[in-house]
Amino acid sequence: MNVLQYKQIIEETAIYPQEVNNFGVAYCWLGLQGEYGEAFKASTVEEVYKEVGDVIWYITALSKELELDINFILDGKNLDNIVTTLDNKFFPFYSERIKKFYRDDKDFTEEEKSVLQVRLAQLLSYLFYKLNLNSEDLALILVRNYDKLIKRRQTNTLHGDGDNREET
Repeated sequence: MNVLQYKQIIEETAIYPQEVNNFGVAYCWLGLQGEYGEAFKASTVEEVYKEVGDVIWYITALSKELELDINFILDGKNLDNIVTTLDNKFFPFYSERIKKFYRDDKDFTEEEKSVLQVRLAQLLSYLFYKLNLNSEDLALILVRNYDKLIKRRQTNTLHGDGDNREET
């Protein structure tokens, strides 16, 4: 599994309401925050892989929405360049910026996108550090998440509640 293959399944499964212009940015941002918290609550390796897979889904979908370089964010070198602390203002700062994206119709500048790419890579590195994961785990997480998404698409369960809804 490579990043390009994974990115393709995101493009096929990133389905959200279109009534609001660029709703995908808000949807992905809120989803990322929720799944990020869930990853830390996971108690088994299998649960960790599922939750981190969901985090990566939202990061990849957000990258698509904002035209960020997902190859940079998911680069194993960045994951192995361990971030041991993370600024607790990360989510509030970007939440405020995303609010302005909608309220003021203010697009992200190329500089803001570049900084966000680095910050998302750091966020993922920190998550991997805290959960004792490495770039080898990333490959397995991508494969498992990809397989889950394919199954959800086949079973028409992309929407809904529950971590294992594709198995119904």
